[in-house]
Amino acid sequence: MMVATGNGLVVTKMERDADKMHFQCHQREPARKNSLSCSAVMDVTEDRQERYFVGTESGGVNLIEGADLLAQKLSFRPLSSHLFPLTSDVVQSLATIKEGGLIAVGSHHVTLLDSTLQGRVLDAHFFNSDYRFSEAHPLALGNSHWLFGLTDGAFITTLQQMTVHTMKPRVVLTQIEVRGKKSEVRSTWGAEALDTLILQPQERNLTVRFAALDYSASERINYAFRLSTDDQWNYIGHDRTATLLDMEPGTYLLEIRSTNADGEWQDNIRSITVIVLPTFWEAWYGQLLILILLIGILAAITYTILYIRRIRCQHRETLEKYLALIEGRGEMSDVRRKKEEGKSEEEEVRLDPMLERVMTFIEENISNGDIGVGDMASAAATSRSGLQRKLKQTMGITPQDLLREARIKRACQLLRNSNKTVAEVAYACGFTDPKYFSRCFKQSTGQSPTEWKNASE
Repeated sequence: MMVATGNGLVVTKMERDADKMHFQCHQREPARKNSLSCSAVMDVTEDRQERYFVGTESGGVNLIEGADLLAQKLSFRPLSSHLFPLTSDVVQSLATIKEGGLIAVGSHHVTLLDSTLQGRVLDAHFFNSDYRFSEAHPLALGNSHWLFGLTDGAFITTLQQMTVHTMKPRVVLTQIEVRGKKSEVRSTWGAEALDTLILQPQERNLTVRFAALDYSASERINYAFRLSTDDQWNYIGHDRTATLLDMEPGTYLLEIRSTNADGEWQDNIRSITVIVLPTFWEAWYGQLLILILLIGILAAITYTILYIRRIRCQHRETLEKYLALIEGRGEMSDVRRKKEEGKSEEEEVRLDPMLERVMTFIEENISNGDIGVGDMASAAATSRSGLQRKLKQTMGITPQDLLREARIKRACQLLRNSNKTVAEVAYACGFTDPKYFSRCFKQSTGQSPTEWKNASE
């Protein structure tokens, strides 16, 4: 015999002689994990699997573990509200269902549990009224009818009504709102008829509104949505809006589902195909064009760099050929000898008449520090600008640079073949300041005049 008391669960073995009966009271023991969760016991019942359940005032339902009910210490497994479908730890009474299962009555709700301790909660949304249940034990009346005691009367319902779940609501689309990049809004009412939605290239933001057609307790319905690119559902609670921002071009499948009025997720997925059209530059042909343009730009840059290098090389070679005239007749004799020996035109040194006059003038006046660009232009029978343009075109340098390079070239020859001092060489090459000559010489050759002279010796 088990007795529910306000101070614990009392267990005893029935004897004919009452004096031989020994009572064992089981209470909550804070230091023992598997003790009774609350000493205030409200009810005790046994299910069809011969499992014993204890309902407490604030500790929920406790399942007695072990076969020996007369043990000095019983082991209890609390089934709190966050571990199984109780919405509160307050249990006022318990009852066993003949067909299998258990009924736990709280202050404002009734919980139906099957053999696996899974079930559903019946509250004000099911009863369409906020009933206050009393501590009276639920009574089975027959024909699957049950009588529940209330603080102000009684309530009768059938087991079928309590166990049959609500309908599976249909999810419908109520509105689709499309926003473009320029804040243009395109709304579609009566969107339920749509199976496919096409977004233009400038339309990348989408808002879909929907609803589950269950009017019994619509405020309890929860929603979730996901795209075909996502594995997980996005649970949005009672919100009936799905917003997708900055969608990339492609084809998506938008799926929406809901719970029923009891909060159970249903297989009522409503899907709609969303096609986002790409812009010209996002399409494959636009990306191919971008790739071709990049390759063209890279090729143009490479060609330009190589062309500039080739032109500079040609300018340098031309400059070296004309500066060779300053070296003396020995080099010029070699050039003429090549012509006489029948070399090909590509190997011959071709001298431009204007530039030949310029080089002759420089050679004859290289020691004169007073000559300038005007004198060079007069000797070449052209204008200053014409001389400037000609030298830039053939050698890539200005007349002043040509004159300085010619003087440095003659200075190298004098330092190598004469015993003149650096100052004497500077004056002989048209420099009026030996220090400026040394600076120009080092910029051109990388060595000072003294270092050059010593290296030549």
